[in-house]
Amino acid sequence: MALNRHGGFVIDVGSLGASPRTDRIRESVLEGLTQEFGGAVLKADALGANPELVLKFPNAVALVDIKTGDPSLSLPSSTDARMALLTRAVQPSHAGKKLVPIVVTNYQVFPAQKAALEASGIKIVSIDTGFDSKKIAEDVVQAINAYQF
Repeated sequence: MALNRHGGFVIDVGSLGASPRTDRIRESVLEGLTQEFGGAVLKADALGANPELVLKFPNAVALVDIKTGDPSLSLPSSTDARMALLTRAVQPSHAGKKLVPIVVTNYQVFPAQKAALEASGIKIVSIDTGFDSKKIAEDVVQAINAYQF
């Protein structure tokens, strides 16, 4: 796992073998979301035990994990397990808040996979090839608002 420091946040920028293009997409999305959400962004755990972004809202805390790779491939099957682990790791420090796990990805997410993830409480936000951080931020807010509180 490679970690970068970004404006006081520790960011997992991918594992060994990740392509430079994938890292650039991930960094661009992360930077764009950090700028869009500003004061709502909480610091990530320095050990990398948290998602890339933790966003604090009045009635919820969004755990945003960014998964980028070859967009012709499907979202890794380990996504639900990773989000469950991240949710459990973050839960003690946000007692009383609803945790909303969100995966922002450029991978293909097939309807059955999306249904299974959403049944587990995980919201999916897709990155288009010509992504716009404002659109992704709007989609993240929409995912939070759609969550059953």
